[in-house]
Amino acid sequence: MSAAEDRKLREEYIAFEKSMRIFMMTVAKRIGWKKNGNCLYLQSGRLFFAAHQVPFRDQQGVLKLKMLASVKPMKLDDLLWDVLDIPEHNRTPVSLRATSSFCCGGLPIAAFVGDIDDVDSLIDFLQSALLQARDLLASQDFSDLCIGVFANPDSHSVYPRGDYLWITYVVALLAEDHFEIAERVLESFDKNRWGLIGSFYQSDLLSTPEGKTPTQYTFSEMVRNYIRVRPSNIPKVGRQRSAYSPKTLF
Repeated sequence: MSAAEDRKLREEYIAFEKSMRIFMMTVAKRIGWKKNGNCLYLQSGRLFFAAHQVPFRDQQGVLKLKMLASVKPMKLDDLLWDVLDIPEHNRTPVSLRATSSFCCGGLPIAAFVGDIDDVDSLIDFLQSALLQARDLLASQDFSDLCIGVFANPDSHSVYPRGDYLWITYVVALLAEDHFEIAERVLESFDKNRWGLIGSFYQSDLLSTPEGKTPTQYTFSEMVRNYIRVRPSNIPKVGRQRSAYSPKTLF
């Protein structure tokens, strides 16, 4: 690619991004959502909906609008912050539940591809995705819905490798008191040293007995610590579940 071609592409993308910001603000105002960066989001009761805009070119190389809609119970972020020993995140702006690295990824619901001047079509898509998400969460456990995404390679995802959704899956298992299943999933992650599950988090709660600087722990270690010290060590009685392990994907 020549310097002139590269400059033309960059100028085209900058113009597209400018138009995109105006377009997303228009959509957000029309339907009562909020905008943060390239994301539209909505808190509805204890559910959190988000629609992320991702770069997309059609077969002719024309820049198009692509939005990926997702949903999650807000309690999952609250629980994740307890697991990671960062409860102060409960006092952060709601928008961070869509954009922060320290939040659960949402369950992908649907994708929209269209033109950046088609406001009505995007509004119809968001409202339809909202109803679809509510119906799904009313009929199934959230962890089961995550399994459906993992088992379907064509599922829409903001994160192609799905690392964030795997963390969400583990947290959902904790929220549903499926601790033994969560442990088996973590064992598979430990064995394969896969993705963000092996990232390190710093915790004052788990600092050394000598009171030295906080020690770093993997996500798996912090989940196990949460299970050990959680307020109630008595799991709820529920139906038997089978673990869905990431090793089945490889």
